[in-house]
Amino acid sequence: MPRNKSTKKKIFFVAVDFFAEKGFKHCTMQEIADKVNIKAPSIYKHFINKKEILTEIFEYYKNNLNKHRLPVEKILEAIDHEPPGKVFTKLFSAFETEEEYALMMKISKIVIGMSYENEDAKKIFQQAFVEEPTKYLNDVFTKLIDSGKIKLFDYESLTFQIIAFSRMIFETSLPDGTDRAEMDAKYNNGIALLAKGFERADLLVR
Repeated sequence: MPRNKSTKKKIFFVAVDFFAEKGFKHCTMQEIADKVNIKAPSIYKHFINKKEILTEIFEYYKNNLNKHRLPVEKILEAIDHEPPGKVFTKLFSAFETEEEYALMMKISKIVIGMSYENEDAKKIFQQAFVEEPTKYLNDVFTKLIDSGKIKLFDYESLTFQIIAFSRMIFETSLPDGTDRAEMDAKYNNGIALLAKGFERADLLVR
């Protein structure tokens, strides 16, 4: 979502900042309006209350967390001419810009923080961070096996391990404000280890 001059988008971005820093319960529509530099009544032309802003934030998270994921077909092509470990790293989405990364990290902090007490946040997190990636990884491994490109193995256990690892990194890194370089290093090191295990298992059909 580009940071253009739309008042509604300004409200969205300011709310993300406030909810991530102070918590949803501890900021007001008045504070958001003041930061956007509009009069309090004007904010209600765009959102009827904080909950409606939060719903839009949740929708953004659900629709954008996995949008850069490489299509399964590209993985099938890559496995023919790249080392399995390198292909393995392609299974994980990345954000195209620093701005997009920073925004998604703030929203992740909101969603994860609220997932313990808010059913909508819990469902969104479960769907976007657990269910969809699990289905994607299982689909990739299933098609690689069915196409005869890799050998049959217990890919469901590997998928579970990957999702659990990813969740641990997010949940432990976000609250303490870990910067991108440190978080990426932790994540990439873990993925590299998994990739090496994938290669050592000699799963590629040669």
